[in-house]
Amino acid sequence: MGVPITFIDKYSPEQFEVLGITDRDCPMRTKTYTKDDTSSYSDLNRRAAIRTPNGYKGTYARLLIRKKM
Repeated sequence: MGVPITFIDKYSPEQFEVLGITDRDCPMRTKTYTKDDTSSYSDLNRRAAIRTPNGYKGTYARLLIRKKM
């Protein structure tokens, strides 16, 4: 699950495991954007992005967490 970075203030290591962050060089990246996708492709490659009816939009960095079993 992706949560805001402010989650770290409430982070409980017994309850959640931090997997990574949606920022540059994140090994969990699913797509690398190019000039063919959008003119702001380098900005989109810095963080996670969502597709909107008007194109792609960058999002704020998110922590990737998983609930411990």
